[in-house]
Amino acid sequence: MSRINQEIKTIKERIYSLLILSLLFLMLFTSLNVSLAANVTTNLAVNIVAGTLDTTAPTSFGWPNATAGQASNQQGNLNNVQVTDYRGNSGGWSLTATANNLAAGTNVLNTYARVKVSPGNITNLNSSNITNVTAGSANQSLGSDAGNAVNVMTASSGYGAGAFQLDNTVMNLTVQSGDAQGSYTAVLTLTVQ
Repeated sequence: MSRINQEIKTIKERIYSLLILSLLFLMLFTSLNVSLAANVTTNLAVNIVAGTLDTTAPTSFGWPNATAGQASNQQGNLNNVQVTDYRGNSGGWSLTATANNLAAGTNVLNTYARVKVSPGNITNLNSSNITNVTAGSANQSLGSDAGNAVNVMTASSGYGAGAFQLDNTVMNLTVQSGDAQGSYTAVLTLTVQ
């Protein structure tokens, strides 16, 4: 009997082996997909908000002293006038200047007749693209109303994003021999839009 038991045992082992091999074969060659990796997705987002269009300038400017009774041309350079455009639309802009009349008490000097502005050199700050950013014309009369606004610096549409500085703008004041003695002051207004 032991021989029969031995043969049955061998047949059982072969059947088990055949079943195991069949199962492995089915797992390898069927549509059963076994993945060792898992995927998950995450949405990324950023919101870039529009900045501002702004200008800065020195808080004061003065010409050299003139002498009463003597006609002269007083010149000075206005420096460190800056325009920053961080709106993010490259819409272009224009920087203009106006001023009220120079006054010392009741004595008044008409700025439109007396002050000529010649915009100077433009430099780009922070590696801004200076293409189509230009200074205004020379010898413009500085006035006090919007009709007499002096074009100081302009950026064409599609340009002017970033930061720019205007230096060496010549401010020429004509003093006449009949001008009365006094400390004359006025307000220069720079507008960017």
